[in-house]
Amino acid sequence: MLQSQHKEAIAAGEFRLEEELARGWKDLPEKEKEEFQARYERELSQWKEARESFKQGAKDAAARQRSRARDNRTSRGGRSRFEEVQDEDDADDDQDVEMGEAEQEQGADQETDPETEVDENEGAD
Repeated sequence: MLQSQHKEAIAAGEFRLEEELARGWKDLPEKEKEEFQARYERELSQWKEARESFKQGAKDAAARQRSRARDNRTSRGGRSRFEEVQDEDDADDDQDVEMGEAEQEQGADQETDPETEVDENEGAD
């Protein structure tokens, strides 16, 4: 509320929000201070529990992931999935196919390729 009421003064540096909040806290009756303090402590406790729960969940997930990776390596004889895929690709390379010479058409000039042959009269006008 203070921030919205004194928006321009805050921007100009004429109003110090933190100081005003501190002054307001000092002027607050003890009963209201205790209520705010109790609410603060309760919410802080809930936040800390949620934070710890999140951290523990992250640790557990990381441990599960490491365990799965270790299990995968063990079940594959210590090799990773990437190594297996590479090995399968390499196996395909081992099966070389020997290419033979293409048969020439009858009557075709064996020294020239009709697709790359340049007409001697081309470009001369």
